[in-house]
Amino acid sequence: MNNNNQSIKYTKVFDIVCGMELDPAKIKGAVEYKRETYYFCSDSCRKHFVEKPERYTV
Repeated sequence: MNNNNQSIKYTKVFDIVCGMELDPAKIKGAVEYKRETYYFCSDSCRKHFVEKPERYTV
């Protein structure tokens, strides 16, 4: 009997602006800021982040 059990790694992704959990296949944009990548549900959320990233990051 050959059992090839592979663990599947699932990482939840959230829009840092609105808090919405994102489907990785439907991400509308991403921005790299201070060596971190942030993902967004819409261009509007991405624009808010780009305007004031310090508002959303610690």
